[in-house]
Amino acid sequence: MGIIRLKIEDQVTVAEILDQHTVISQNTGKELFQLEVKFKAHENHRNFYTAALGKGTATLLFPEGDSTKDITVDVYEKEHSYTVGQPIQSCTWLLSEREDLRLESLQIGDMTLTPYKYEDHFDCDALICTMCMQVDATTYETLRNLPPYFPVIRKGISDEPRSMRLGLVLWSSDDEEMFKVKATLVEESYDKNGRRLNLLEPMFTNVMQLLAVTSARFTQLLDVLEAKGILTEEEKNKVFEVPESELRHRNDLFYRLEDLDKWVELDN
Repeated sequence: MGIIRLKIEDQVTVAEILDQHTVISQNTGKELFQLEVKFKAHENHRNFYTAALGKGTATLLFPEGDSTKDITVDVYEKEHSYTVGQPIQSCTWLLSEREDLRLESLQIGDMTLTPYKYEDHFDCDALICTMCMQVDATTYETLRNLPPYFPVIRKGISDEPRSMRLGLVLWSSDDEEMFKVKATLVEESYDKNGRRLNLLEPMFTNVMQLLAVTSARFTQLLDVLEAKGILTEEEKNKVFEVPESELRHRNDLFYRLEDLDKWVELDN
C-alpha cells in the first residue's frame, strides 16, 4: 500500500503501510485518517520509539518535503516482536491523525466561562471535562445551582451542545468574592450507561474529620444543656430541624480547599 516517513525526535523512520482507513472524531464529527504501519528498528534505537510511545505522538512527514504540511499523529503500539540474539526488531503501530483542538471558552447554560486549565477525554463514548477557572461570587453561586443536566458548548472545539452534569467541584476563596474552582463535567450518556465517577478526595477525609469533631461537641453540648434544664424537650427537638439551605451550605464546605492551585499541582 506504499510507505511513509515518520519523524521521532530527530530520527526519520521509513514504515510500510499495512492498512489505511478513516474514523469519525468524537470531538468534532470530522473524518480523521488512521494508518497501520510496520517498520524495522535496531535495538540501539529502541529508545527513540519508546520515547514516542511515552509521549504519544510523532510527526508524519509530507512526501514532497514541505514541512508546513507535516502532520502530528497519535501513536499506539499494536505489536512488537524480536528474536533473541538478533538486533533487528519489528514494530507495528497505529497512527491516528491528531486534531488541533483549542478551547476558546465554555458555554454552560447561560454562562460563558474561560478556564485557565482545561482537559477532556472520552469514557465509553461519553465526554468528561475537567477545568480550573476563576469566577466571581455570582457566577460561583450560579454554577452551584445548575439543574441536574444542562447544555455545554466547547467554543473553539465544537458548537454542538452536549447534555452534561456537574461532577466533582473543588474550590477556594480568600475573600468570598472571587473563587478558584476546579470542576468536572460529565456527559449525561455516561450516567445512562450505569457508570459513575468514583471521586472521594478531599471530601472523604474532610467529612471524617468534621463529622467526628462536630458529633462529639454536639452530643456533649446537648447533654450539658439538658442536665442544667436549659432546654425543654420541644426546644431540643428544634435543634435537629436544619433548613435545607443550611444543609446545602454545609455540604459545600466539604469541597473547600485552602488554595485550589496548590491542590491541583499535588493532584497531578
